[in-house]
Amino acid sequence: MISTQDIRVDEFFANPSMPYGIRITHMPSGIAVEGNCRTEAGKNNVHATLMNVLNQFIANETKAAGSNGDVEHENDLLREQLLMMQAQLNSLLEKASDVSKLKFNPRDVVSTPVEKPVKATRGRPRGHHEVSPEARQRLSEAMTARHAANRTAKEEEAKLLAQQMRPPTDAPMELPKSHQSHGSVVAKSNVPWIKP
Repeated sequence: MISTQDIRVDEFFANPSMPYGIRITHMPSGIAVEGNCRTEAGKNNVHATLMNVLNQFIANETKAAGSNGDVEHENDLLREQLLMMQAQLNSLLEKASDVSKLKFNPRDVVSTPVEKPVKATRGRPRGHHEVSPEARQRLSEAMTARHAANRTAKEEEAKLLAQQMRPPTDAPMELPKSHQSHGSVVAKSNVPWIKP
């Protein structure tokens, strides 16, 4: 972060369309940034934006200067890291060669039996609850009563169906016969009370 003592802020007239201009200069490094805006109310936003840009420029500049001066130090750090990684790699290769010398016998592996899950059954599991002889007698009586009630209900239903499906009591009436004669329909009656 830049201290306010190291910067200088200058305001100037930029152009007719955006007249309010600001230039911010970092005195130790000589880096300057400038921007402009249309209204006087927008000068605070421009100032904040220019300060962010100036911070980025100074950070990049110090990073570049530091990397040029500390190249040897960074090289030493990299060499140490490479040596440590090489030592780790060598130890891993030695362990791998030791393991490969061992002979692997699959019969030596002890397998543990896998327990099968218990299958869920419907109703009561066998042997869970013994029914007493009195309770068994009550259950059989209730079941026979239920079957008898179902049987009587089916018999009554059959009687009702038989009544509804009985043949009619009266014989169907005979309708008069008709035949066609020269384009007109003539009715012939074989029933005495219908006259043609």
